[in-house]
Amino acid sequence: FERVPELAQAAEQQIPSRRVGATRRGNLHARGPAPAPAHARSMEAVAADPEPVTISTWMAVAAALAVPMFLLVLNGPAFWFKAKFSVHRVFGLTFLLQYSAAWFVFLTDYKSYAASAFPYTMSGTLLIQVISALYYFRFLPKIDAETSDPGMYSDKGVLPYDWVKENLFFALSITWGNIYYHDFGFNMLRSAGYAGLAMEILWVFFQFEAIRPLFPKTHLKNAFIYRSKTTTDSNVAFYNAMTWAGKIFYMMSKHMLGFFLQYARFVNGIDEAQLYWIRWWMLMNIGIHNIGTFVHTLRFKKMINPRLGFSIYLGYWFVSNYAILKLFSVYTSNSFIFLITFTGMLVNFCRNRWIRIAFQGAVAAVLLRQRFFA
Repeated sequence: FERVPELAQAAEQQIPSRRVGATRRGNLHARGPAPAPAHARSMEAVAADPEPVTISTWMAVAAALAVPMFLLVLNGPAFWFKAKFSVHRVFGLTFLLQYSAAWFVFLTDYKSYAASAFPYTMSGTLLIQVISALYYFRFLPKIDAETSDPGMYSDKGVLPYDWVKENLFFALSITWGNIYYHDFGFNMLRSAGYAGLAMEILWVFFQFEAIRPLFPKTHLKNAFIYRSKTTTDSNVAFYNAMTWAGKIFYMMSKHMLGFFLQYARFVNGIDEAQLYWIRWWMLMNIGIHNIGTFVHTLRFKKMINPRLGFSIYLGYWFVSNYAILKLFSVYTSNSFIFLITFTGMLVNFCRNRWIRIAFQGAVAAVLLRQRFFA
């Protein structure tokens, strides 16, 4: 009992007094520094001790890094510096080197990766590759993508030129994601006033209704229709199963990662700690787009087994959805947006484009209200 005054004084020094802290008109300095906002504390936690890199994460990243290294070694220097398709080859090599370096930095020093220009340089390289492909690969079959085999989901199919055009849309979409989930790009949009808001609304809500129709569209269903012509009999069961799996994973990725995360970002529903796994997913996503085309080319040239090439392509796709499990806290903290996204996935099956546009318009109105007036 004799030490009670001493203990009370020590506790008062360590814990701010409620009486002083509750007095809004009192001396601000007497209350001590204001607590850091939640997102700042999250960033400090991530910088000091980022998400533990589990065995499953290492396995996924090892696979992601093994493929570009495999491509580099398999082709050798002579392949990358041939005069034919020179720009496309050189930037393909540039992308693979950047991609490997980006994963290394991401795992060993996430804070540096989060502040780096990797998302922009990789996106720029990807766009140059696609644009150069549009120039160099004009010899590909000029067939209607809507009614033709997509070429990617078989062991004998040939990619049509429309598939290359379609790739430009996905490259632009990935570039938008790398801007939107990077602090510098996000802050630039938010500081650009109405122009930045208009850009957000266009890409977050209407990219598949306003921008997507400007590009050709291949259909997975056509892979089943043309299966007997484009696939060896012994591989039909394999490609049918993998194509169905790809279709399911694509729908999950498009809505539960693509739309949902952009909706949540739009209303500031994502903190820095959660951005760790979103940026992990974006790295996987750009790998799906770029390396998938590489392995298809190797399959076409008979440099690798068709099943192996297709498995590598869809393997990236499947593993990228691992982010859904790691982002569980984002879904639970944005349950209303999750419900909207799930409804949107159902609306996506509607063939009437105007119904889909009306739905996205309603979602935009609701989330604009939540962002500015809640």
